[in-house]
Amino acid sequence: MVKVKMMPATKLLTNARLPFQLLAYHHLGVAVSELPAALDFYGKLGFKEVQDEQATEERRIMKNAGGLELQLFRADAKHENNANILMDFKDVKYPGHTHASFLVPSVKDARAYLEKQGLAITGERRPGGVLRAVFCRDPDRTTMEFEKNVGEDEALEEFKAEMVGNQRPIDHVGIRIRNPQANMMWYAEKLGFVQEVMTYSLDEDPLKNERPWITRLEHSHCDINFILNCNTDPSLANPLLEGGKVLPGIVYVGFKVDKAEEARKFLSESGVKVMSEEELGIEKARLFSMPRSFFFQDPDGNLL
Repeated sequence: MVKVKMMPATKLLTNARLPFQLLAYHHLGVAVSELPAALDFYGKLGFKEVQDEQATEERRIMKNAGGLELQLFRADAKHENNANILMDFKDVKYPGHTHASFLVPSVKDARAYLEKQGLAITGERRPGGVLRAVFCRDPDRTTMEFEKNVGEDEALEEFKAEMVGNQRPIDHVGIRIRNPQANMMWYAEKLGFVQEVMTYSLDEDPLKNERPWITRLEHSHCDINFILNCNTDPSLANPLLEGGKVLPGIVYVGFKVDKAEEARKFLSESGVKVMSEEELGIEKARLFSMPRSFFFQDPDGNLL
């Protein structure tokens, strides 16, 4: 039996003194095979297209009621047989951004709304028999979660699209990693995710580690769910970017930070490779970035 330790968030041990502070999730960079289909799907989740002079037939910006920016850009290729390389192969689990999760006032009503929109429910969470989350996939089978983990579902006259994620930009992103202990400490020391919310004893077989470890920023309800079932060789590249071609999925996750230049300098001096959008080399994602934004990778190549 897996022994799960859930607790009020407890500070991790780290000597890091960060000269900056992450404030919240700011955006997701999502590659899609067909922009019209993606715009329609995310529109049903309450995202509205932002009028932007940089918009083209290959990239668009959307934003939800909670302020999360969705940077959609066309992938270079589709997944083979529309099988998502991060989620749909039972015995092969690469690192990657597995899903994004949004708070909703009622999971039951969110489920009914999604089904009414013609979106298939592909999974659910029922801890203790209580429905706490449901999942669905975008047209490229990128996973989105809709959850309410605390309290009862609100009584609603009608569930509306703008209720998805309207309390804060996003609750958490799922990030699959190889070395849980080392990665949890990396995110604490480099980015300030110092609050431990949930851990459990690991099985030697990664594929049996089905529940996440969860960490949180110290001064913000901003979580990461570490997905622990990664079983691929560390020498393998990021599967969504392998071979210089971008496949559909959550390619990068963006954070709002109070001092961007201090963050860039700190990460560089800490041995983290920091890249501009030009150095990143994803042509279709260029021009999304704000003037002082930059990219970097965690130890498993997950792009931030």
